[in-house]
Amino acid sequence: MKRPALVFVALGVASAAVLLTVFQRQQASRAPDAPPARIRVTVLYPQTSESRFDMTYYLGTHIPLVRARLAPALRGVLVEQGLSGREPGSPAPFAAICHLSFDSLEAYREAFGPHAAEIAGDLPNFTNIQPTLQISEVRF
Repeated sequence: MKRPALVFVALGVASAAVLLTVFQRQQASRAPDAPPARIRVTVLYPQTSESRFDMTYYLGTHIPLVRARLAPALRGVLVEQGLSGREPGSPAPFAAICHLSFDSLEAYREAFGPHAAEIAGDLPNFTNIQPTLQISEVRF
């Protein structure tokens, strides 16, 4: 459990507590014999001075909705909350970043397709940000 310890040092106790909870849920929800995920869907929420993002709702309602709808194809979820940019005291470029792991692109598409409207329809409940999505192949 070295990963969460590094988070405490880098982000501070409050943000680390959020990430630790998500990390523990991810580890608990993954079957011990599950193959490593090969596809990562990253959802980025770019931050501006007019951005609104409710992390409490996101973690307590939206992520559980995503988990429920994308199961069993969803292998793991990692949520990051932006704290700062490169320069001390500068705003974070992203309010939040969410990483969703799947075994294959086909698994993601089959799981997400039937629930896309419901998941996207929940966005106004926690943000006014139009998210950017990137699908990547995980190399290691």
